[in-house]
Amino acid sequence: MRHKRFALVGIALLAAVAACSNSQDSGSAAMSSFAEAPQNAPAQTSAAAAAPGFDASAEGNPESSPDGNASGSSGSGAGGKPGSVPATAPGPTQDRQVIKTADVQLELTIDPQTPREQSADVKRDAVAAAAAQVSARAGVLGGFVGSLEQSGASATMVLRVPVDKYDALLTDIRSVAGKVTRLTESAQDVTAQVTDAQSRIASLQTSVDRLRTLLSEAVSVADIISIESELTSRQSDLESWQGQLKVLSDQVGLSTISVTFTAVQVRTDAEPIAERSGFTGGLANGWDAVVSFATWVAVVVGTFLPFAPLLLVAGLALYMVRRSYRKRQLLRQNPGS
Repeated sequence: MRHKRFALVGIALLAAVAACSNSQDSGSAAMSSFAEAPQNAPAQTSAAAAAPGFDASAEGNPESSPDGNASGSSGSGAGGKPGSVPATAPGPTQDRQVIKTADVQLELTIDPQTPREQSADVKRDAVAAAAAQVSARAGVLGGFVGSLEQSGASATMVLRVPVDKYDALLTDIRSVAGKVTRLTESAQDVTAQVTDAQSRIASLQTSVDRLRTLLSEAVSVADIISIESELTSRQSDLESWQGQLKVLSDQVGLSTISVTFTAVQVRTDAEPIAERSGFTGGLANGWDAVVSFATWVAVVVGTFLPFAPLLLVAGLALYMVRRSYRKRQLLRQNPGS
């Protein structure tokens, strides 16, 4: 009986040793699988790989899409730039994501008969009125004024309007009293950037959800710290990509139109002088010549008149010097006189 008991105890010990060996092998396999993950996975996930249920192949690459395929051929990590090539290029039937912008320079003309002392105020009022008119029309079309800066006879306005009202607002701007001196339009296709951002957000969201599940199941302090560190990094990348997608969506949904207003006053040329002929014509021409000569003389006199006192003093001094010199010469010639 004793021999049978010893045999049973030995078998139980062997079974326990085998179970411990299998547990260590499985833990080593999990660590090895996590070590073979792509290089862009942070090093802090090594402890999380040992947590129960941790999928190293899925969590190691945040760029993989939910179906297991990589989202881009560039191989960049979750923090890559939005200009990388997406996994699936948009097809010809897919809606394009286009950013539309325009730059308009508008010249306003005021009444040529406006006195010069009033022209500055009239120009300023004309620019303000035109800016208010364009702003009101943008509001009717569902847009708004992003910024407005006016300085005297010029102003610069930035308008944001829904993309489907872009052409209508440009037409209204052209109808403002004045003329368009310059119009520049541009369209930037950002379909690839939008698709790439959406793909990265989807894969990062899946990764964050998995890490949260692992965090709820983790027991050891080391696993909790490691998973929380990785979760913070993935959450930061997710928020960054969500911000970039929001900016792109805003630029695509609302077009930007910059308008520069400038008020000018164009004066009409004076009426041409009638042709002069005959005696009266010669007399008129002679009189004009006399007036011109007199004007020229007056200009010359007026120019040199401020220097008259200096010239007078200099002339008087020269006269005194010459007079003294002559007296000395006479005394030398007639010493007895």
